[in-house]
Amino acid sequence: ARGDLLERVLAVRGISPHALYKMFSDSGRTSNWGETVTVDTVAGIGNGASQTLTIYGRVPAQTTPAPGTYTDTVTITVTY
Repeated sequence: ARGDLLERVLAVRGISPHALYKMFSDSGRTSNWGETVTVDTVAGIGNGASQTLTIYGRVPAQTTPAPGTYTDTVTITVTY
């Protein structure tokens, strides 16, 4: 299901469980940042300069993971 793709995992090497989180395109955290064009992606207009996009996150209620520094890598594809 597409909804499953929207839940991401923060991980600490060698530690389980992981911390789940979701990404949103709005500060109210109601618009998923996903991968379906015109549904849950972010549109923009290129101007030849670097542009900054803000991503908002939320960690939902879940089993408390072990203490640590959790990381994830997010790859963004730009289509023009």
